[in-house]
Amino acid sequence: MNFLHMLVFLFTNHIINSATWFVGKILAVVVRDHRQAEEHWSYLIYPDSILFI
Repeated sequence: MNFLHMLVFLFTNHIINSATWFVGKILAVVVRDHRQAEEHWSYLIYPDSILFI
């Protein structure tokens, strides 16, 4: 029973680690794309801002 408990613990721990790694990679890609999009928009908006100044 104790051995079975340890196996279940290791298995769930592995699933949690894999899930957090997977979510972390997705978040990294989303944040990177979001930053690139923001830079792209700031380049488009910036010349108009200079005119207003």
